[in-house]
Amino acid sequence: MGAGAAGRSIAYLAARAGYRTILEDLSGRLIAAAVEEIRANALAEGQEVRALLARVEPETVIHAAAGQADLIIEAAPDDFETKTEVYTLLDRAAPPHCVFAATTSEVPISEIASLTYRAPQVVAMRFADPIVHAKRLEILGGAETSEETLEAARQVGIRMGKLVVMLGR
Repeated sequence: MGAGAAGRSIAYLAARAGYRTILEDLSGRLIAAAVEEIRANALAEGQEVRALLARVEPETVIHAAAGQADLIIEAAPDDFETKTEVYTLLDRAAPPHCVFAATTSEVPISEIASLTYRAPQVVAMRFADPIVHAKRLEILGGAETSEETLEAARQVGIRMGKLVVMLGR
């Protein structure tokens, strides 16, 4: 969720790892630039561009983006008002099993989890900058985050090629 600098980098990592990747931008204004940056990253790393881009699906409707998701990595602006709006919408749109991963380091993950009806399925995935090239990914659970959610986030991070550091709760 989010096609700004962080969101497009995370979308690239997900597509590179072989995941079907829906890149959401509510306004639609950032989609073209995001797809072009994903293409440039693929070329720079010698990836098969056509196959990688085939896994990236731009979307401007949050319900369509979240409706079939197993994992949503949210990279919206880092303020509580925006997070409240985004997670309220996501909680309604995503399937019950879907895990929510916030990239925030500003808003405590337990506060984000409290915005949903799925606190055990909310985790923080903090990517080091620059997201595409830095190896470190910190995983942090909230007070109610389940072990299954932490492990799912860890496995995604490993598949993305990251050195995953589990920070606990």
